[in-house]
Amino acid sequence: MTTTPVRRRRSALLLATAAAGAVLLTGCGDEAGSAAGTPSTSASPASPDAASEAPEAPEAPASPAATAAPAVAVDPLADFPLTAGWADFTTEPGYGGIEFPVDELANSFSSYACAGPTPQADATDVLRGQVTGPEYYASRELLVLPDADAAVAHLGALKAFYEDCPEQQGDDTSYPLQVFDTPVGGASFGVVRTSVRDDGTPETGLMVLQATRVGRSILLDVSVGDGIASSEADARALTDFRSEQSAPVVEAQCAFTEAGC
Repeated sequence: MTTTPVRRRRSALLLATAAAGAVLLTGCGDEAGSAAGTPSTSASPASPDAASEAPEAPEAPASPAATAAPAVAVDPLADFPLTAGWADFTTEPGYGGIEFPVDELANSFSSYACAGPTPQADATDVLRGQVTGPEYYASRELLVLPDADAAVAHLGALKAFYEDCPEQQGDDTSYPLQVFDTPVGGASFGVVRTSVRDDGTPETGLMVLQATRVGRSILLDVSVGDGIASSEADARALTDFRSEQSAPVVEAQCAFTEAGC
């Protein structure tokens, strides 16, 4: 009989077709599961370097540097205490008291002491004040020179002028000068004009000058009044008193030094 082999081949063909169909159905089931949201085990985990690969945020622009305020020029003469230590005689009738500032001084020390003007300073600024009271007159003159060297030279010229000054003569009185160094400021000297009768007797009447340099400034402190100075010790005591009275002024002269106050 020849029917048996035909049946076997048909059965085998059916089995092969069924197996192929099962494979196809299995594949479709996987795709349906993925489409329905079933998590896939084939997805690759996130790279550990993902955060470092993210673009960096741009740096904030640097703040512009603060601009310094422009320096304001300060006038050292604006509040200079030239009249410090003076008594005010405005309550006395007929006396002007303190006059400050003034363009010219009422009395010139050099005119009385040496009958002539002192060497002229090449000053960039000059400040003057004076005070008048009963039997008393005082003046202060601040000279500001271009630099300290000019101030040193002018102070030396002033001292030499008074040292070389001829003694002034009156009818029966002479007016000798005493000139000496004093320990004030950067450098200083004093001049005392006394009155002496022809017989050698001291007479009342004194003029005192204390010249003090600090930096590029020179203070000329003058007083005129009654009194007697019969010795060098007396004369030095007078310049010491002038130095004590003008101490706040000399201290303020530090404004005219390189270091300042």
